[in-house]
Amino acid sequence: MIVSRLRPATLATCVVALLCSVGTGQALAQVPDQTQAPGAAPEPVKWRGMVGFSAAVQSGVTDQRTVTVNGEVFKPSEGKGWGYSLQGDDLYSSVKIGPDFQTVANAQTLRFTAERELTDILYFVVRPAYKRNTIQAVDYRLEGLVGVGAELSRSKRAQFDVLGVTGFISQEKNVEEVDGTHPAAGIVQTAQIALNKVWRLSEMGLYLRPFGAGEDYRLQFQVGLTGQIVGPLSLNTSFSVDRENVVLGTSANADRRFSVGVQLAF
Repeated sequence: MIVSRLRPATLATCVVALLCSVGTGQALAQVPDQTQAPGAAPEPVKWRGMVGFSAAVQSGVTDQRTVTVNGEVFKPSEGKGWGYSLQGDDLYSSVKIGPDFQTVANAQTLRFTAERELTDILYFVVRPAYKRNTIQAVDYRLEGLVGVGAELSRSKRAQFDVLGVTGFISQEKNVEEVDGTHPAAGIVQTAQIALNKVWRLSEMGLYLRPFGAGEDYRLQFQVGLTGQIVGPLSLNTSFSVDRENVVLGTSANADRRFSVGVQLAF
């Protein structure tokens, strides 16, 4: 079930089908440990992924339609090689006001990450990304970023990373003073905690600021709780905030979402 600026009363009648959580760190954390027999050749690292679909329908006093599709494919790094991740999601929601349906959520994102280990602590990242959100009047936002991260904690129970990035942002937000292409810099912080053998907590924060675009910046935060049900099926709850500090006059600058559903890994 997806919440995007919708009343709590509406949520009670929505029906959840499937939901897949996103986040490279969370996906990698769910790869099972494999113990190699002494002298055996290590198994090659394979591509893995997750996919999900969520739909909500309400009729009566208020008619409402919500559809969400999201997923990820990823390949962890092998030794000193590269690791890759491709993530995407699409959210659409509308509410009937009078005789017509009015769109209250329409957002798409796509992120690609390539990561390579430099030392036992440091790693290098290439991260292009795309965003579109009609409610925020963001026609498009392209991010081309590279950076160096540090694994400040890396154990089976807790992981904590900090990543500094720089590059450029090219955007069309229908605000003349911030539209165009600008150099940018920011910081990304991720954390994961294994609460027990079944439940895991994940968190991600991003702050990205373009130079030469006034007070414009992007702030993104996400926290999720995932618990295995059986095999590849898990229960997932997440909350996220995606803020564009400068938006078109009548647009909401923060997109908040709360979701509860199931996650299917393959």
